[in-house]
Amino acid sequence: MQITSFSDLLKEAKEIQDYLEITCSDSTTEALERGRDLMVYMARSGKMLADAKMHLNTARNCARRLVPANVSAMDKKFIVEADTAEYSQLTDWLERINKTCYHQIEFLRTTISFSKAEMTQING
Repeated sequence: MQITSFSDLLKEAKEIQDYLEITCSDSTTEALERGRDLMVYMARSGKMLADAKMHLNTARNCARRLVPANVSAMDKKFIVEADTAEYSQLTDWLERINKTCYHQIEFLRTTISFSKAEMTQING
């Protein structure tokens, strides 16, 4: 399976983030369309998160090898964390994107159920 490059992950995360920050109207049709889009973004962000973790782990392993052996374990940890902060930040961001997709889908489900209940009351 192909691993998405770090720069492509950043670009795609920004695109998904921009979509997640759009406010949805009360339209049931729009909610259904958005829900479909969010399911795709949720699946994609899960794969992106796995790829970001792969980049993070690779970067940490490389950073660990570069730290001199005479450095204390605590200092080594701080150095590795500092050297891999971008990778860690992307991993955290993608985790939040994935969870946000889930929460927005749940909100849309509630919105659609509410609209359905309203239509039942009006029609019957």
